[in-house]
Formats: sequence, C-alpha cells, structure tokens
Amino acid sequence: MKVLFSFVILFLLAKPLSAQVFDLDTIKFNGSIMKRINIVILAEGYQASEISKFIADATKISSDLFKKMPFKQYQKYFNVFALKVVSNSSGTDHPGTATDVTEPATPIVNANTYFDATLDFGSIHRLLVPQQLSHSIFTVLADNFPLYDIVMVLVNSPVYGGSGGIFATVSAHPLASEIAIHELGHSFGSLADEYWAGNVGERANRTTNTNPNNIIWKNWLNTGGVGIYPIDANGQGAKWYRPHQSCIMRALANPFCPVCTESIIEKIHDAQFPVDMLFPDSGPIFITNNDPLKFKVKLIPIEPNTVDINWFVQSQPFAQHIDSIVLDPTPFINKFQVTATVEDTSMLLRVNNHDRLHLYTYEWVIKKNFSNVVIEQPLENEVRIQVYPNPSNDWITVNCSALKATEMKLELYTENGQLCNIFERNITPGIENDLQFRLPDVKGVIWAKITLNGRVWTQKLVRN
Repeated sequence: MKVLFSFVILFLLAKPLSAQVFDLDTIKFNGSIMKRINIVILAEGYQASEISKFIADATKISSDLFKKMPFKQYQKYFNVFALKVVSNSSGTDHPGTATDVTEPATPIVNANTYFDATLDFGSIHRLLVPQQLSHSIFTVLADNFPLYDIVMVLVNSPVYGGSGGIFATVSAHPLASEIAIHELGHSFGSLADEYWAGNVGERANRTTNTNPNNIIWKNWLNTGGVGIYPIDANGQGAKWYRPHQSCIMRALANPFCPVCTESIIEKIHDAQFPVDMLFPDSGPIFITNNDPLKFKVKLIPIEPNTVDINWFVQSQPFAQHIDSIVLDPTPFINKFQVTATVEDTSMLLRVNNHDRLHLYTYEWVIKKNFSNVVIEQPLENEVRIQVYPNPSNDWITVNCSALKATEMKLELYTENGQLCNIFERNITPGIENDLQFRLPDVKGVIWAKITLNGRVWTQKLVRN
C-alpha cells in the first residue's frame, strides 16, 4: 500500500549499463503512481513497425476492462501504462505439441520474440505463456517501471490464448479484452477457473466443501444466483464446487459473479488505500492561537461512492458521513487528538469483520503553544523508511531513521496472507539504520508490514 509512505528504490539510481530501456505510453492516468494501482502492459511479439498496433490493442483492453464491474466502479484507483518492448519477430511460438487438439491447429511457428512466449504450453494449445518469465520480465520491469502492481503481457497473435499466474498473458485475439479480464481474475483476484482445469486447491471461488453453514461463500448463498455447483460431472472435477453458473471465471462474455466481485474488491483494498490526500498532513500540528482548524480527507473517487468517513475528537464521536470538519480548539487544553476513520461500506461486500480488515484510521495530534512560535514538524521528518532491492533474491535491506529511540517490527506474509516471519530490531535514534533481513523461501509476491513509532507501512515485494 504505497499511500502510507515514500519508499526510495535505490536500485533505480544505480541501473546497470546494460539496462534495456523502452518507451512508455500512458493509457490511463488517475493520480500519482504512489497512490494508485499501476497496470503495466508489456508488448510481446510486436516489431518496431507494429508498436502503433500494440498501443491500439492495449488501449482497447484497458477501455473494456473498466466497463466491467467491479473495475468500472473503482477505475479511479488505477493507472494503465503500455511499455513498448520491441521484438525481432512478429507473433509467438507455436510448436504444434498440444495434445488437446489435432495439431497443427494453427501454423507451426518459431518466432524470435523478446519474452519467448509460446502456445501449447503444458501441451494445451490455448495456454499462452512467456517462457522468459523469471528473468526477462522482471528485468524489464526493474529497468523501466519497478513500481508496478499488475502486469499483463500482450502477445501479438490472432490465435486464441492466454494464462494467469504471476503475470496475466493474453493474445491479440478478437476476444482479447474478455480473455484479459478473465486472466486478471487469476493474476490479480487470485481466483480459480470455474471449469475443470486441474487441481489448484481452495480459492475464494472454488472448494470441496458443500456445507452451506461454513462454505467459503456462505454469506452470498441464494443471492444473485450464488449456490453450490459441481465444477465437473465426473473425475476429479466432480469433487470441486463453484459458486455460480454464469461467471466470467467459467465462460467469457459474463460478468464476475458476486463472490468473485467481492474477492476483487478486497484485492483492490489490499493494494491501495481509499485516501488520496489528507489536509493537513497527518502527524503533530502546533498551533499558536485558537483559530478554527479545518481537517479534510480527500478520497479516491468511487462511482457510486460507497466509502464512509467518520470523525472523532479525543476518541468521542464528532461528525459522521462527511469528508471535512472545522474544529474550534478553544475547549481543549495543551494537547488533543482528531481521528478520521474510513471504510468502504459497499453492498458488494459481505466480508465478516470487514471493519477490522479494511478500516483505515488517520490521526492528527494538535499541540498548543501560545508562548512562542513552534515550527511544524511533519511526521515525514520524524520517521523515514526505505526498502530495497525490489525485486529481491534472498535478502532485503530496511533503511530507517527516527528522532526517538524505538523498536522496528517487520512481518513478512505470503500473497495469500500467511505469516512467514516476524523480526523485531532496536534502532538507534537520529541516524540511518541499515537492517538486513532474509526473505522466506517463497517465490513471487511477499508482503512486508513494518511497524515503527506506532505507524504501519505495507510494501509489496517480489522475490525472484
């Protein structure tokens, strides 16, 4: 959640001389990359003469994505960028090795493309995967746009194909937008296919449990077509169940079902706080008179808006359902506290304890000093956090400084929220502290939660 702090990505300042830099186009821009979920679309199999086609293909996918709920409602949370990666050949590999079709289903091709994408991956004709996933894609992102949140590889092929995983991959087929939205359901929403595509375990929309009292989607049962439906009629698929009969995770050209919609919204909440700006900045505020004080929470717009803001002064309710207040400081002596709580109250959510999981609290401490003028000292000057490198291999460094002696706590979680490690270290006040931590042996996304001086920062890391 980039909105809570400004990480200094040091490897950006020391790129290797061999770094491959490509032109970047902005397709959709709604705000600072530190306060938005950044989708980066990478060109694959587009030659230099075809880059204008890539931009057109990427723009069409972006436009169609934000017509589909819940991305439509939360579209202001996102930026979209297109990275013009140039390939030597046009198209993608098709070795003709699939076993689910009569090969060659399409002409056999050996294309010289940047990420070496191929059809027939895993002997499935439509399974389109960049074979240089672990090296080339991470390297290109590190050299060109390391603050990505979602990555899509757009392959210049008219053949139907795609895949999920760490990155979504989609071909430039006429159904590219629907394929892309489905694959983002995997890559961003952590959703499973709602048809039988192999054993990927329990997900928000896939289970072996048929007990309506404790099934994963019990809060949605008998609403909007949600039930308990077998994924397949026989074999292993008959042991697994899906929540809906007409979800895009089962077949294209459908909406996300209520269960999948909720899961995606929660992923949006995990990736980005709903607040665009605070006025004044949170932290200690020093006042020298009793002039009225104004506080405002500017939200990232949602259409329709479902985010509620409530205000408290000295922990007592002060105002409800408004984004700003004006406060008379006269009744308070020396020091008092103003708090705003922010929560998405969308009817698209039926998450138990949501007010604990995604209730955001912002605090201002006001200190009176009428005898002399005190220069305001924002929180940013009291606490500084840097984490690098990202992506990482085995180790990360947390560089932190604070004016007061304190303890720093680091918690590392898997992408699914499983706690891997907890570290606690004392830091020396007034100087920069470089602390090294070994990452858990988990490939892909790792969430780092840092607690320092009572404040919490969260950063998404990628472990190679």
